[in-house]
Amino acid sequence: QDRYVRLMVTGATTEDPEASFLNTFRRRIPMVIEIPPLAERPVKERIELSFHFLSEEAKRLKLPIQLSPHALRLLVSYQSNANIGDLKNEIQLCCARGYLDYRNEQQRKHTSPPYIEFSNGNLSRQIQGTKIPEDVERYLASWEKRHSLIIAPDRLLPSKTEESSDAANLYGFIEDRLSLYQKENLDPQEIG
Repeated sequence: QDRYVRLMVTGATTEDPEASFLNTFRRRIPMVIEIPPLAERPVKERIELSFHFLSEEAKRLKLPIQLSPHALRLLVSYQSNANIGDLKNEIQLCCARGYLDYRNEQQRKHTSPPYIEFSNGNLSRQIQGTKIPEDVERYLASWEKRHSLIIAPDRLLPSKTEESSDAANLYGFIEDRLSLYQKENLDPQEIG
């Protein structure tokens, strides 16, 4: 039995549609909305995006995240090819490294600072090599005087999604591996 439906397909790409899609497909796209790349967005918006993603991680970890001023400058200056998703991935990986450092410190001293450190040392080499533009430097110099660089886990966040549970599984994976490596008596420096 034939059935008829009306549907709308919404997609996103960082590729140039003119170069990537056949003409027959492009003719059927009624509207194209261009979103500026991350590097072209205002500094304030890039800060807000960074803090939003850091807030998500603080909520998952149930721990505050202390952001170093230099790491914030690098995040805000980051020129990503994959746009916002790349920034989010970078923040998640840096938080995972910070969490591992936190757990190692906890094991070594049976105590640890009451927060996860988000420092430029935990950022990828690609971001560590980012040049900080003067406009970012000026904006953040005045911004830091008015704002805290500690992201508390109780900030408001959107409802939990499947993606959130995947990130939570990352921290569970770190916990499991850390326990396994400790049973094998590996040095915390080797684990990191």
